[in-house]
Amino acid sequence: MARIGKTAFPLVALMLALSSGALAQPADPALVETETGMVRGAVAGDVISFKGIPYAAPPLGEWRWRAPQPAKPWPGVREATKFGPECMQPDKVAKSEDCLTLNVWRPASSSAAPLPVMVWIYGGALVHGATSLYPADALARQGVIVVSMNYRMGRLGFFAHPALSAEAPDEVHGNFGHLDQRAALQWVKRNIAAFGGDPNAVTIFGESAGGGSVLVHLTSPLSQGLFHRAILQSPGLPTPREKVIPLTEMAEAENTGVAYARAAGIRDEGAAALKALRALPAARLADISSPQQIGALSSGRLIAGFPGAIRDGKLVVEAPDTVIAAGRFAKVPVLIGANDRDLGVGLADSKDALFALFGSAAVQARRIYDPRGDQSLDELKQRVLADRTMTEPARHLADLVARAGQPVWLYRFSYVAESLRGSMKGAQHAMEIPYSFNLPATLVRDRVTPDDKAMAELASAYWVSFGLRGDPNGGGRLAWPRHDPAVDRVMNFTNSGAIVGTDPLRPRLDQWREVWGEGAPAIAAPAPTAKPAGVPVTVDNFVRAETDLYFSRTVRDGAFGKLGHRRQLAAIDKQDVVRMNRDTLYSSGVFDLDASPLTITLPDPGKRFMSMQVISEDHYTTEVVYAPGRYTLDRDKVGTRYVFVVIRTLVDPNKPDDLDTVHKLQDAIGVEQSSGGHFEVPTYDRASQDKVRGLLNQLAALRGSEMGAMFGAEAEVDPVMHLIGTAIGWGGNPRSAAIYLGVFPKPAADNQVYRLTAKDVPVDGFWSISVYNREGYFEQNQLDAYSLNNLTATPDPDGAISVQFGGCGKETPNCLPIMSGWNYTVRLYRPRQEILNGGWSFPVAQPAR
Repeated sequence: MARIGKTAFPLVALMLALSSGALAQPADPALVETETGMVRGAVAGDVISFKGIPYAAPPLGEWRWRAPQPAKPWPGVREATKFGPECMQPDKVAKSEDCLTLNVWRPASSSAAPLPVMVWIYGGALVHGATSLYPADALARQGVIVVSMNYRMGRLGFFAHPALSAEAPDEVHGNFGHLDQRAALQWVKRNIAAFGGDPNAVTIFGESAGGGSVLVHLTSPLSQGLFHRAILQSPGLPTPREKVIPLTEMAEAENTGVAYARAAGIRDEGAAALKALRALPAARLADISSPQQIGALSSGRLIAGFPGAIRDGKLVVEAPDTVIAAGRFAKVPVLIGANDRDLGVGLADSKDALFALFGSAAVQARRIYDPRGDQSLDELKQRVLADRTMTEPARHLADLVARAGQPVWLYRFSYVAESLRGSMKGAQHAMEIPYSFNLPATLVRDRVTPDDKAMAELASAYWVSFGLRGDPNGGGRLAWPRHDPAVDRVMNFTNSGAIVGTDPLRPRLDQWREVWGEGAPAIAAPAPTAKPAGVPVTVDNFVRAETDLYFSRTVRDGAFGKLGHRRQLAAIDKQDVVRMNRDTLYSSGVFDLDASPLTITLPDPGKRFMSMQVISEDHYTTEVVYAPGRYTLDRDKVGTRYVFVVIRTLVDPNKPDDLDTVHKLQDAIGVEQSSGGHFEVPTYDRASQDKVRGLLNQLAALRGSEMGAMFGAEAEVDPVMHLIGTAIGWGGNPRSAAIYLGVFPKPAADNQVYRLTAKDVPVDGFWSISVYNREGYFEQNQLDAYSLNNLTATPDPDGAISVQFGGCGKETPNCLPIMSGWNYTVRLYRPRQEILNGGWSFPVAQPAR
């Protein structure tokens, strides 16, 4: 047999491979070999997806709060058809500390050339988020490969402590979530070719904190070379302008970590402290209702032990705008923009307070934003605060990139789905995502119109074109010019389609640029104001200040030393208490117990619900009673000088005779006090009180779910939940008397129709649902429908009650109109044991299909 020379073996091997197809795609196109093993994805029409692929080792044990480590190989074939668990967060999702996985979508058809890659980083304030919310099939169909990754968030992703810095002084510390993102980009560089992707044509794109993460990598020396284009959608944390929200210094972040450890009972230092911190359950670290929250709120942070993005000196060296201005950023094409009502929320109870943000330019700013003085405060807040937080910083970054000689495109997204235009004047935060992903149904479900579909196709085409070639133009679409600071033209995605022209917001944004040039303070720092107009309010005295505020309103209305009776349901144009209900008529008053004891006599209401609640100045409920009879209160029993007594009596407003009956019951309530005394409470600084209330409302929105342990006697409440309850639901009943369930839909769900059905609710009183706006008040609507209860609602044939939120018409039964920032509260009066012990749960409204 003739011998074959060694040089012939490669030729023979190649011939065999070509003849057998061994070098072509495997027989199973969903089978791909990565550096750590084979994965099998799922074919869905013209897209193949691979989900839950580990890109790093689980960050458990000693690897908690360390840079991500390489993933370990696995034997055989790993099924990659389901998303991995999300990283630890407050949200009620399938989550785990073992969460460092990524997902890949690619076209099912083969391509002769490697395909460009787009890597998505989700937002969520660096506290919550999920890759499963962003399926990328529609983008992959347009000829790109899309990757998304989970990354550590909250205290597990952004945390610092001196012991961590000492443990590995040469490593990056603090920004572990950003290190995870970088590890995923490194995985893409090493592995994406196996999926048919081009590792030299990678676009990173993200929204909100995801956009801020893109900004971190754009300006970090450690992420250079891992991507070749960048899209920043409403970037925040960090923001493009440091004066909006500054980076946290490492020393401050370490102090925050030490304070959190001590609040968690860890008194050790050094390695012992680190060992104890790593022994804390992940669920506890993800929780945002622990007592440590009090210290965090005192210092202006929303979450205890969570510093946000940190200036660590290695990954994050300087503020992003400083780095770009100095030309020390990745020289890649950039696309950036914001929505026209982007995060337009904040604290301001008057136009004067709002325009005070402009400092010495307040008068000029008022002329620009409210020239005729006819704009509502809510409308102005949306515009002013969106410009300050998102719109102007986005333009600022585009200016810096352009001046550095790099191609940059600037956009404004103001398109509103057709079905939402009746109640929404502009695009809120994150509302561009369904369109850039070409998934408009995720926002409005089955109400997608041809215009909605056209806008989604248009926006996603621009995004994909940028991913394909680093330029959004092509395909015969309207030409999108590069940003030029001297011309200031912008691509505006409007209800009339895409429009290019001089930025219509230029006067407003120029005004902010002037303010920033004057050295205006960051949002996180107190604005320059005169001396506090009263006692400064912090979380330490907020409960007393807020309670004194409500007591004062009651006294102002003439109910001091006596009961004032509300004869009609809560008036929409006069809401003295947040989250009022419209199921009962109130009889309430403030009494001075230092003057003399107080005796209240309740009449017999028969089978009708009637309750009396007694509330101290510290917002503790000392008792709730239902039975008729005489009840005597004094300072020893209540605990404070002043006491608030409120009596709730159920009424059916649709029956005039029922109103008359309740009025007679109110008049039969007896009040006996030999001396009335007088009312005097401190004057509190309104600005600082509003600030603390705002932080607590944000915390409530993050937490959601049951408002347990907020109300009751001092021994019954959780300190943090008591603070939250005082801010969002002053005067609430203790848990044994009423369960309050707060539901806060995601911002992207504003005005999406939701529905729920409740049947056989185990209560001995009644249950009700009320819809509120972002601030916790009823908002007037044409149907005059704000709440309903099981007695006034129209039942289904089987006795259940179906409730619809949004999309209401005059003939829609049990329908409650909604608005931007809407949320609702379920009240379960006199809940039975199966509710109290968690054996029965009230259904949560779900998006209607």
